[in-house]
Parts: sequence; structure tokens; C-alpha cells
Amino acid sequence: MRDLFRLDTPTGLSSTFIGDPPGSGYSTDTNLLDVPPDLWADYQRAAEDVARSVARDPELLAAILPAGIPPVEELEFDPCAKGLTIFDTSTIDDFTPCCDGVASCVPIDEFPPLLQSEMTPCDDGGACFPNDMFDVMQQAEGAWKEAWNLWARSCSSLAGGDGICMSICFTQVGQFADLTPQDICADGERCVPCLDPLTGKPSGACDENFGCGAFERSDESVATLTEARELFLAHFGQRAFRRPLEAEELARYTALFVEGSDLLDITDKFIAGVEVTLSAMLQSPHFLYRVERSTDVGPDGLIALDGWEIATRLSYALWNTMPSDDLLEAAETGALDTHEGVLQWISDMIEDPRAVAVVDDFHGQYMLAADYRDIQKQPGLFPNFGEDTGVHMRTELDLFIQDVFFDDGGGFSELLLSPHSFVNDELAVLYGLDGADFGEEFKRVELDPTERRGLLTRLGFLADRAGPKHPSPIARGLLQLDKFACLALPPVPPLDPESADPPPPYAPTNRERIALQTGPGTCGSMCHTTLINPPGFAFENYDAVGQYRLEDNGYPVDASGHFTLDGAEVFFDNAIEWTQHLAASQQVHACYTQHWLEYLYGRPVAAADKTMIDEIAAASLAGELSIRELVGMLLGTDSFLKRLPHAQDEEAAP
Repeated sequence: MRDLFRLDTPTGLSSTFIGDPPGSGYSTDTNLLDVPPDLWADYQRAAEDVARSVARDPELLAAILPAGIPPVEELEFDPCAKGLTIFDTSTIDDFTPCCDGVASCVPIDEFPPLLQSEMTPCDDGGACFPNDMFDVMQQAEGAWKEAWNLWARSCSSLAGGDGICMSICFTQVGQFADLTPQDICADGERCVPCLDPLTGKPSGACDENFGCGAFERSDESVATLTEARELFLAHFGQRAFRRPLEAEELARYTALFVEGSDLLDITDKFIAGVEVTLSAMLQSPHFLYRVERSTDVGPDGLIALDGWEIATRLSYALWNTMPSDDLLEAAETGALDTHEGVLQWISDMIEDPRAVAVVDDFHGQYMLAADYRDIQKQPGLFPNFGEDTGVHMRTELDLFIQDVFFDDGGGFSELLLSPHSFVNDELAVLYGLDGADFGEEFKRVELDPTERRGLLTRLGFLADRAGPKHPSPIARGLLQLDKFACLALPPVPPLDPESADPPPPYAPTNRERIALQTGPGTCGSMCHTTLINPPGFAFENYDAVGQYRLEDNGYPVDASGHFTLDGAEVFFDNAIEWTQHLAASQQVHACYTQHWLEYLYGRPVAAADKTMIDEIAAASLAGELSIRELVGMLLGTDSFLKRLPHAQDEEAAP
């Protein structure tokens, strides 16, 4: 909505919608997205509110009008004030008689377009113009509106209502000449009622702007309401549907636009038409969903997307919004019809500032960082953990990701091993730095590489994967299995490691307490002993807020363990050694690639994706790919740029 209507800020209306149901995948997963009746009602109301607000606000409306339509404040200007130069140099004798001699056949080009449609055509391509209007037009110096007001004579219709004397040379007057009285009208004229006797609505005959349309013609502006409507519908429709409107769609929205003033309590036909069509387009499936209509199946059994569909896929994948005007132009001009053209656009879009929010969002979901703002710790136990510390931890994560991804152009290994981060005064203290050297603004710092390396030693992950008092090796281990090793586990029963603290002689440390609850001899030994606990225990040097420690309850911390990666067992003594094993693992690089695929493609990984994922992961492991290039490779494949045929495609095929 924000980009479609070129707003500075979001409307905020979606904050009132019912939320999506919780799911285990990414928010982009189309299999998890649904529009139940309650959500549709919320959305429908919001669409109507937005349409009303935009159409009735001159500044907002002006922002979505295409070039060629005057600003809204000009819509009330005198529409037919411009002179028609044909009457400066010509007389009746210069033209061929027509319409039974009461009119002359004159060139039609200079007349208001709506008037052209009302005039009877001549054999030589002109139109019949009433002779008695020639003198009036010359008096008015060619100004149609002024001439019409001088020439129009009132009369009484058959029903006794008001009317205007009009020449039978006007098409509709001539068609019904036998049904309308002459009354006081001159020869060749009939009394046309102001109100249509069949509908009770204004006939247009008594409109002071008869034949003029809505706009004044100039070199930079359109001449009629019809032209303005066509320009608006084509322009806005293409942006809303992310492709040009089909002829049938254009006809349907045109009919709705015309009915706008009858449907709404608005006298301005253009404003009314805009409002009703905006409301309708915003509720169309072609706006709400990414409808891909290409159906030609290639030799590979896949359907290649057209340029408009590729532009839409790329835009929502990398910018989480509709295609920009430049990207739509690229689709229109064929710049996305070649693979080289698509790859160039992918590269440019990744470098665009709009990609920052998507990179942040992916890694936020990847690390489950949405929970950071809700981190709670036992009051008094951690005096350096304040009310906003969790929010600052999310900021640190975003800045670290952005720096590696955009500024350093680093790969996934840098994300796992880099010792630098960004801190303010509050986080500096938790890292063991002097808070007096920092302020509210975040600054880049180099941390002790023997204590801090990469994502998993950052404060947010460590504090979020912990309880109010103690670290949670189980929570830390589970996230790593899912996000770094891509190992699926059966659902586990809820466990509160602090629910029952045994006396110190039996479990003096956090690690021993967890081992007693989940280790050998317990119901969870199979999963915990070999899978969940080892990667979690690797971070026992970090307490419940992420501070580094060498002792736990007066005892030396034991962060050692072993784990199977790539089919081989690896051993480690602490988190630094463990993250080095992760960075050296094909399995871990493939897992990171898989998560990016699921996020960008909006679907779970499929068996057919394995070869591609392994190839990209191998290049990432070898240090041959930055994360930007990894993302670009995923988007440049047939898996993204093509789609599988569906049943409806086969039914539609000839």
C-alpha cells in the first residue's frame, strides 16, 4: 500500500487485522498464508478506507495520477475556455451544406472531443455544425462554452419539464426528432428535456459544459474525462496488478468508473470514478495475490515466467514490496526477457537500500530474533540488563548482519567467525567493555576473538536462549540443530530446566543439572545426549544474559563436547572451537543455503533442490561466494524463474 500510493509511511491499517496463524516456516511460506473470512472483512474495510482517503485528498490523488492529467485542483477550471480558431477566418459559405441545409460540414478536429461524438458525420470526414451557431461562435471568439450559453434557448418538453432547443444535427437529437416537440424552437431544432424521461437522470442537454468533457486541452494535458479515465486506469492498473490490464479488465473497470458518481455521494465524476475503481482493484485477487498466468510448458517440463511475473517475484523476494517504476519499465521493454538481463537486475536489486529490510527480516526469522524484545530476566540478578536491553540486542544483530552482508561483502563463514560487532553503552558492559567509552549510538567494536566469534556468541542469541536465571543449553541446542544443521527432531515435551533445582552436591552447575534431567537413564537421553545437548553445552561460558564466564556457581565451566557433522565426529572444548567446526562444514553451509531458499522461494525445500543447494554450499564453504552472491545464485536459477505446471494450466492448454 505504501509504495503503490507513494506514501511516506505505512497506513498502519494492517495493525488492526487478525494475525496469521502460527507456523513453523518462514513468513513468506505460501503454504502457511490464508485469508479467512474475518481477515477478509478487515482487509475489505481497509481497502475502502484507503480508496476514500486517496481519492478525496488532492495531494494523495496527485501522487498516483500519470503524466498528462492535470493536478486535482485544476479539475474545476473552465473546461471549454480555449478558442476554436476555425471561426476566426471562415464563414458558412466556405463549407458544404448538410443536415437538410440547416448546417454546414466543417472540420471536426478543433472541437471538444465529447462534442465531436455528438455531431452528425459528413461525407467528407467533417461534422454537421448548425448554421445559426456560426455567428454566435464568432461573437464568442471561438469559445465553445460561452457560445453555447449565448445560443442555448430554453423550451418546454412534452411532459412540461424544462428543456433546451438543440439542432437535429446532433446525433441523438436527430434520432428522436419525431418524439420531441418543436415548440418555440427554430426550424431544424427540437426541444430536448433536461431530464431523461426514461431514467429521470440529467440528459446532459442543459449542462453548461455540454460537449466539453472534464479538462481543458493543452500540450501537456488530456482533453477529456474519457482520456483522463483511460490514462488513469491503464497507469494505476498496471502498477496495482504488476502487469498491463487486459482489454476485458479495462472495459470492466471503465464501466465501474463511469458509474462512480451514481454509486457515491460525490458530484465530481472523476473523483468518484477513481474512488470506486481504487476500492475494486485493491480487493481484486490480481492485487492481493501473485497470479502467474504464463502457461507455455517448455521442453524441460517447466513454465517460463514472463517479464512481468519475474519482476514481481524478484521485487517481493528482495524488497518485500511491489516492483518499482523502473522494474516495471524493464518488464515492459523486455529487459527481463533474457537470463543476462535478469541477473543484472538481481545484482542491482541486492545492492539497493530496499534490500536491507529483507536481509534483516530473513536473519531475524533465522535466529528467532523477534523474541529479543520480550526477553525477561530475574530482577536484581542481572543489574546490567535493563528494560530496553532486548531491543538493543536486536539492533546489534541487524547492524552486524548488514555490515557483513553489505559493507564487507562477506560470506557465511564471516557471519559465523567474525569477532566484531556493534554496541552502545548498555551492551558494552555486558561484553565486558567500559560503558563510559560509549553512548546511546551504536559503534563498531572488535571483541576478544578467544571469547566472541560470529552470530552464536552475540548477546541476543545467548540471552534469548536462556531462562530468567540460567542459560538453557536445550534451547540453544535446538535452534542450532534446526537453523545450522537442518536436523529434524520429533516434538519434545516442554521442559523447564529451572523447575526443580537439586541440592548443589548433586548438581552444582547448570550443565550437570541439565544432564541429570535429560542425560543417560532419562526418557530424553536418545535425542539430548547425542543431538540437542552437545551444541548447547558449547555455550556454557555465557550466562543467562550472554556475559562471558569461566565459572558457574564456583565451579569451572565445562563447555566441551562432540557432535557429528558431515558424517564425521568433531570434538570441541568451547564455543569458539565449535563455531569453527560449523564454519568448516558443508552440511552447515548447505543448511544456511536451504533456509535462504525457503525464505526467497516462499515454499519448503524439495528433493529436486538438493543438487543446486549442494553446489552453492560447496562454493560458499570454499570462500568463493559472498552471501550476496549466494542469494543471487538462488534467484537466478530455473527453480525461481520458472514454475511447475498445475492442473488448471493443463486444462487451459489447447
